[in-house]
Amino acid sequence: MKTIYDIMLSLPMFQGIERQKLIQILEKVSIRFEKYQPGDFIVKAGDECKQLVFLLNGSVSLEIVDKSKKFAISEKLSKQMALFPANLFGRQTQYPASVVAIDEVSTMSISKVQTMSLMKSDDVFLLNFLNIVSIRYQQTVDI
Repeated sequence: MKTIYDIMLSLPMFQGIERQKLIQILEKVSIRFEKYQPGDFIVKAGDECKQLVFLLNGSVSLEIVDKSKKFAISEKLSKQMALFPANLFGRQTQYPASVVAIDEVSTMSISKVQTMSLMKSDDVFLLNFLNIVSIRYQQTVDI
C-alpha cells in the first residue's frame, strides 16, 4: 500500500524532493486531505483560489463557461495534478472553471500561506511550481 510520502513524491510538484526532506516539510506544513463523491464540486468557477489543490486519484470533469454563458467547454481529467496553480497568485485569483467529481475523488490541499512557505524553504518545490505554471501557460499560447 502506498504511503502518503509515496503519493506526494509521485506528484509533479514534489518530484525530485528527497524523502527525508519531504518528511521534514510535512512536520511544518498543514495539509488537508478530502474525499468527494460523484457530483460533488471540488472547486467552483469564480470562487477565490486560496489553496493549492492536488487531484490524487479519481476522475473529474472540468467545465469552463464563457462570460455570455452561450457555450461551455468540458474536459475529463484523471491524472495526478495540481488544479489551477497559476490562479493562486496574480490579479485573477478566482477559479476559471468548476471541477466536479465523476467518481470517488481524493484531493490534497495546501493553503496559499503554506505554499509560499514551501517555496521559500525548498528550491525544488519552487522550481517545480514555476515549471508547471510556465508549461501550462506555454501550451495555451502554442495553439
